[in-house]
Amino acid sequence: MEMTQAPQTLQPNPQDTEKGELVEIATLDAASACVLPVESSPSIAARNRAGGHPARIIRPTFAPLNVSRQLRALMATGKAEDTGAWVLAAAQEKMSRSSRAEPPWRWLRNLAAVFSRLQMEDVGALRGRLVSGLPDEAWRRDELLGEVLLAARASRAPRREGRSKRRSEAEVYTPPKLAAQMVSSAQVGSKRVLDPCCGAGSFLLTLFQRAFERRLHGGAEAREAARAALTLDFAGIDIDREALALAEFNLRMAAWEQAGFEEDTALPLRCADALGPLPDCDGRFDVVIGNPPFVEGRGLPRAYQAWLRTCFRCAAEGKVNLFAVFVERGLTLLRQGGVLAFILPTTFLRNERYRGLRELLLTHTLEAIVPVPQEAFPIHAVETVILRVRKERPGGENEVCLPVGTAPQSRLAMGPALRFCPSATNALRHQVETMDRRGIPLSAHFEVRDGISTGFQPFPKRLLGHRVGDRFVAGDGSEAPFDPARHRPIVDGREFAAFTPVRWEGRYIDYDKRHEHEPPHPGRHFNCQLRHPAIYDRPLKLLTRQTARGLIATVDTGRHFVRNSVHVTYPRDESAGWSLRALCACMNSAFYLRYFLAVTGEDGEIFPQVHVADIRRLPLLPELLREGGRLDALGAQLLELHAATEHPDPAVRVPLLVEIEVLLENAFFG
Repeated sequence: MEMTQAPQTLQPNPQDTEKGELVEIATLDAASACVLPVESSPSIAARNRAGGHPARIIRPTFAPLNVSRQLRALMATGKAEDTGAWVLAAAQEKMSRSSRAEPPWRWLRNLAAVFSRLQMEDVGALRGRLVSGLPDEAWRRDELLGEVLLAARASRAPRREGRSKRRSEAEVYTPPKLAAQMVSSAQVGSKRVLDPCCGAGSFLLTLFQRAFERRLHGGAEAREAARAALTLDFAGIDIDREALALAEFNLRMAAWEQAGFEEDTALPLRCADALGPLPDCDGRFDVVIGNPPFVEGRGLPRAYQAWLRTCFRCAAEGKVNLFAVFVERGLTLLRQGGVLAFILPTTFLRNERYRGLRELLLTHTLEAIVPVPQEAFPIHAVETVILRVRKERPGGENEVCLPVGTAPQSRLAMGPALRFCPSATNALRHQVETMDRRGIPLSAHFEVRDGISTGFQPFPKRLLGHRVGDRFVAGDGSEAPFDPARHRPIVDGREFAAFTPVRWEGRYIDYDKRHEHEPPHPGRHFNCQLRHPAIYDRPLKLLTRQTARGLIATVDTGRHFVRNSVHVTYPRDESAGWSLRALCACMNSAFYLRYFLAVTGEDGEIFPQVHVADIRRLPLLPELLREGGRLDALGAQLLELHAATEHPDPAVRVPLLVEIEVLLENAFFG
């Protein structure tokens, strides 16, 4: 990823000769004044008549209309047209629907120039498909073009789906209602605002609308209000040249619709990496707002990752994710006392890898951490929150707005990892702190490993299959002689529950390490991770589910291999006398469930995960895990009980579970 320190210039279409039809994306002037002088006498109506253009305050449509699914379905039909063709078709249709006569069509040609190799006559058919496929209401929304851009890109990108049908994407268009709520809660007013990852301009459109209305109500003439709102109140940065050109188009069209403003005045937009050096921007803004990309380090070039680790505290250790780096960068762009408001994944609250981010945030004044409704991003399986933080040292009794009310910032972080646990009771805090203090990490005596990743299609269908007679038949229909040394029984997380035996569904994996060097689909990157067979080929091992709202464990005695929906745990020293049955009893207890949910936050509705790192850090008391101990006996009884019947008698099962709880309570607190 190339670092850009200066604004890039969009090249105009050679056919355009009108003066100023496409201007350079201007350098940000963060020190500009934000409020025009207030006129004292004429009414707004009189100014409108004098200006020749009526000023219409058009508020964003906040109706719950989600066109993303419609767009994706529409673009999935037929051949994969160029992204720019879809965008230009939608932009042309929007301009044709303008409520004002003769919109400035040069803006459309300028937009087309950014999407190379396109001619306007190429988009006519796509325009018809969009018109027939979208409701009229969709065309009245300023944010539509941004949604078209993202949907078009998604339709051309290869699908990367696992069995859960989840899809991870860095680009997400923020709904206008959510953007408006964030702008309002940040109390933007006449302050100078920056969106450092503005994309197609979701937040910028909201900021323009508010700035325009404020100036109208303050006495400005409509076109002057539009000019000032476009140039003085906010700025946008994005590394994506196409998205930024679309933001410019959207803003110009909004000013045209609102006030008939058609001058090609330079807009405060910059095509650059906001994480790079921006000396004219550092410490210059009152508000930094946006929806930063959720991109893990594995999706970034190695050289760029190394640069991030060198420059940013939040990327120095562990795994890198761009959203954390954007928070750190956003704080440097703020004036002292300024406010940052970002949409972030809930994982930052408690995940160990984001401890550095939490440490940084605790040195500033946290104002709010509130959940984003799931319906705001219906096609993205990520739970999110809005973080609002002020760039100033926190006061002694600073109260943070939380989903459960307010709480002192001093009570927000819990344990050595500084996990944000806003709803933890005093009793739960005491339990977590005591377990962390008295216990030792599970990884001190046990190895915890991931299951086998069978990658993305077509590999799972080739690697997984069933035995038919003396043949192995893969999911794609290919066959081979069945070889017990190569074709191994494999299970998923759904094939066991707490204390139950593995209910194997009869699937095998073609476990041949040669696949890593000679992929079964030549020419396709072998994105599977077969790992070492000794991890799974063991007479005794603990299995835990990966996708679960808490810990679900059992002991496997069948030498099953496991997919990456399952974790495997076994003693580092097989001769040390550690009991997997006792460990199974711990993991299935309510006592450990309370601890796990408190420190991980993996209790949401959207794919709660049990991570290997969290299992490794579970605090244990070694004296409880010895073979022949009481916890070993209780675990053995429960495993035998579930092996004997699918529905154990509660009169037998419950007392055993209660004794486990009492034993753990007494061991840690007695």
